[in-house]
Amino acid sequence: AETKTFSPEVLRKYLFAGNIAEYMESLQDDPEKYKSQFGAYQKNGVNPGDLEKIYEGVHAKIRADPTYTKKTPSVPAGEKPK
Repeated sequence: AETKTFSPEVLRKYLFAGNIAEYMESLQDDPEKYKSQFGAYQKNGVNPGDLEKIYEGVHAKIRADPTYTKKTPSVPAGEKPK
């Protein structure tokens, strides 16, 4: 039987997108697949090393104001996003 133990390092890795950064790095040898998966990141100049700082900022903003704010949909009701 497999026993599971808590690892703060593993938790931190997932909370701060370490797994995504690793995947981004692994795809850098395949430009087409990388662009397919992370084209929006590329367009915005986000590299694998930037993700931790981005997530730290997001977590800080959530802690500063954790209230839920409903946003207006960017696509009118009844229409499908492009």
